[in-house]
Amino acid sequence: MTVGHTPDGAITRQGDGATQRRGDTETRRRGDPGSGRPVPPSPRPPVAGRRPVASATLLLAFGLRVYQLGFRGLIGDEAYSTLAGGGSLRALFAIYDSSEPHPPAHYLVLYGWERLAGASEFAVRFPSAAAGVLLVAVVWALGRRLLSPSGAALAAVLVAASPFLVVQSQLARGYALTAAALALAMLALVRVVDRPSPVLWIVYVGACALALYSHTFAALAIAALPLWYLQLPPSVRQRVGRRNWLAAHLLIGVLYLPWLVRVAALLRDPAPMWFEEGSLHALGWRVLRAFALGPASGSWAADASAGALLAVAAIGLVTVARAKAGYGSLVALTLLVPGALAVVLSLRAPILRDRYLLILFVPLALAVAAGISRLQRAVSSSVRPNPASPFPEREGGEWYSRLCGRSRDSLVVFASVWFTFVPSVLALPAYYRTVEFVSAAQMRELREFVHRAAGPDLTVVVNLDPADPLFHYYDLAPAETVYLPVASNERRQAGERALEELTKARPRVWLILFDYGPPEARYVEPLLNRLAYRLDERWFGHVRVVRYAGAATASRALQPLGATLRGDGAAITLVGYRLAADWLPSGASAGLTLVWRAEAAPGERFKVFVHLVDAAGERWAQNDAEPLAGRFPTTLWAPGQDIEDHYGILVPPGAPPGTYSLYVGLYRPTDGRRLGLPNGENALALGPLTVERRAMPASADEAGLRHRTSQMWDETLALLAYDLERPDGAAPTVVLRPGEELPVVLLWQARRAPGEYQVRLELRGTDGRAVAGVEGQPAGPTYPTGTWSPGETALGRHRLKVPTDAPLGTYTLVVSARPTGTGSWSPDRDRPLHQVRVVPP
Repeated sequence: MTVGHTPDGAITRQGDGATQRRGDTETRRRGDPGSGRPVPPSPRPPVAGRRPVASATLLLAFGLRVYQLGFRGLIGDEAYSTLAGGGSLRALFAIYDSSEPHPPAHYLVLYGWERLAGASEFAVRFPSAAAGVLLVAVVWALGRRLLSPSGAALAAVLVAASPFLVVQSQLARGYALTAAALALAMLALVRVVDRPSPVLWIVYVGACALALYSHTFAALAIAALPLWYLQLPPSVRQRVGRRNWLAAHLLIGVLYLPWLVRVAALLRDPAPMWFEEGSLHALGWRVLRAFALGPASGSWAADASAGALLAVAAIGLVTVARAKAGYGSLVALTLLVPGALAVVLSLRAPILRDRYLLILFVPLALAVAAGISRLQRAVSSSVRPNPASPFPEREGGEWYSRLCGRSRDSLVVFASVWFTFVPSVLALPAYYRTVEFVSAAQMRELREFVHRAAGPDLTVVVNLDPADPLFHYYDLAPAETVYLPVASNERRQAGERALEELTKARPRVWLILFDYGPPEARYVEPLLNRLAYRLDERWFGHVRVVRYAGAATASRALQPLGATLRGDGAAITLVGYRLAADWLPSGASAGLTLVWRAEAAPGERFKVFVHLVDAAGERWAQNDAEPLAGRFPTTLWAPGQDIEDHYGILVPPGAPPGTYSLYVGLYRPTDGRRLGLPNGENALALGPLTVERRAMPASADEAGLRHRTSQMWDETLALLAYDLERPDGAAPTVVLRPGEELPVVLLWQARRAPGEYQVRLELRGTDGRAVAGVEGQPAGPTYPTGTWSPGETALGRHRLKVPTDAPLGTYTLVVSARPTGTGSWSPDRDRPLHQVRVVPP
């Protein structure tokens, strides 16, 4: 009597031409596959005791893949998939008129899915998440056929919690679908060999076709399946049927023929997106690190995990290769054959990208699970071959058993814990928290920011191709849009001339920079810094919006100044300045040109600040930046060299008319310390600049205020909106500490001629007592309400300082307004605005 196991890992004892199956509580008689006798359909083993584990594993897979599914903004490839699936079928297949290298299966899935669920970030990624969960279920069933029940469970947990697979299942691309289809093809093939039936043949052919039309590299994995059939025992091949086998693969070839023609063309001229930089050794190790801890992993933990992954997988491959009837060799072939083909193809051009080699992950997970199971059983068994082992000990295998039997328990515990829990614990929390490019909320905020400012005078310049899918998915082109001309030097020169004409013709130019744009487009920002007045820049994740206003022409003479700022060993002179205009309406931009000269080579980097200050000393706008927008820092200045720099100052819409000054200086960005003048001042006053009343009232959107309100006083004065100029100013409750200041901006409107009004702001506790307050004119002392016109809007800025001895607790910001000279403040004029919490310092 010999000891072996059936393909699903159950224990067998063979004798007298019969096989007894001992596993769970079931015993059955079965013919010997090697004898040529027909094998009757095997009854399903009882799984009631394993259902909770299987259900928990599937719930884990679903939760990990759905959690934060819509958190990140789409990347360019995802947006491409979404737009390809969101149009008509004719438009979908029209993309193959160009050099599109990916098959259409995933696009067709999105075509149908988007019509049911929409095209939100969550919706378009859900098919990938569902495919990832399906993959876990298929791997469990496949593991029960190829490994032991415990090995199947371990493989399923590995796939469910794999950071690499979680990432691929949260992309609106076809990678998760490819992996699920390949695993399903493997399972159907094993089931066909075990018990042939027309339904299983159909499933096998359909799964292979789906995998081939999901990703081109799936063909490397499909190529291993016929090889497995050829190494099966003759009796098994006879039972399966050579004609059935040939017919199935002929049908797969016929189904794949239309795309195979395209693949041949792609192999002659490979798509650049397939290529990866680096040696084959480095790329292979990078793939292993990604498999262990997820994409972009390069820490010592990733290296250690990759090494352990390789070692345990090698043990697993030896283990499954020794399994009965050649079932285990399916794991080795589907892992080694596609890997070898990928390496051979990479000899021409490296294509070892981790997401493309996802085709190797399922057999790798099965090999790792088999290796861990082998180590666990070897440690728990004696040094002698154990008849109860799920893997038979054959001639020459005793040394292997002895080697594994001497392994310590710690090795098994380390391997099991490392591959089931440590990668996920190390990688997944950081993955869920980190936004590598931009979040979906940030992209919607960017879209709102651009659309709110859209108008006939705005031109948007982007560093992307006109057909870039991300830009169109988020609809970031509400105004005239200029896409950067890149490629040849002639096109670049044409682009420079076009931008020069653009800055002269358009009062507002916004540059939207995506960090994955082509490097050739980097010339545009320095060019715009020279051609126009740079107002500011805003970040939305890794998307940057730089705003420019007006052409920086030299039509006005330079105002000589010759003032030298000194400090920290630096001496920098402001030779002169030039204001584009002496007056401008509220909401317009003031253009300022500064000419600097270093008396000695500065040893540190300094930033320039430009502040717009009214007659009462209130700051209304500022622009802080290193010279030439950081592209020519002070450490690169040569002594005696004149540096011409342009700055734009946006006067807030609704800013009170009056006379303003521009204050300019230099400070060290590390600690904010300013360079000083001989008279003790640390800023130079330029100007004056006259701000006039604008023709149209300013709205809350134009003023950029985050909180809307509709408070009225005497049917004359209305408060339209307010903002708290703090990082947490948009939150329902603002957190302050004793001694801190709360800046408040209010947007007022005169419904009719209001006369003279006063306002008061207070922080009041639950007992009604105020701990901080300030009184004044709604728009400041320089613009009293008696001079306002009906319908006019004006901004007011106020600052409340919390006393250092203020009690801790929650307060309400209250605003009141009354006509000047009417006596005491009346409670019926109080209007609550916002909650403020004072916390310990």
